[in-house]
Amino acid sequence: TEPVVDRAMLDILKPGDKVEFDLLREGSKLTFTRFTKIGEVVNGGEIYKMNCAECHGANGEGAKKGIPLTKGHAIDHTETEHIKQVSEGDRGKMPAFRDKLTPEQIAAVVKYVREVIQKDIKPEKRGHHH
Repeated sequence: TEPVVDRAMLDILKPGDKVEFDLLREGSKLTFTRFTKIGEVVNGGEIYKMNCAECHGANGEGAKKGIPLTKGHAIDHTETEHIKQVSEGDRGKMPAFRDKLTPEQIAAVVKYVREVIQKDIKPEKRGHHH
């Protein structure tokens, strides 16, 4: 017999997942009774470095391919707009990351951009309203 209480517990796991588990010990028999997945990398800074810095610059200063995140319209966007932009991309300008990053990772990197990269930047007061 397999050392798991419920085969379905294994279906949510893939190789490389980090898990916490409970073990039930009956004499010499060990049974796993619970697996809980521990999240993947959701460190916004790491995700930014790996996915965004190439185009937007290490500190959001912008690069040949990507707009600066520290000025212009990037600082006027709401969190929701940022998340949508990263998920869906922008035809011909920015790749969509929804297939590359989990929703948690996208949320984390947007938070990083807003709270670290854009921390001391005030939205520019412009003459027009949205």
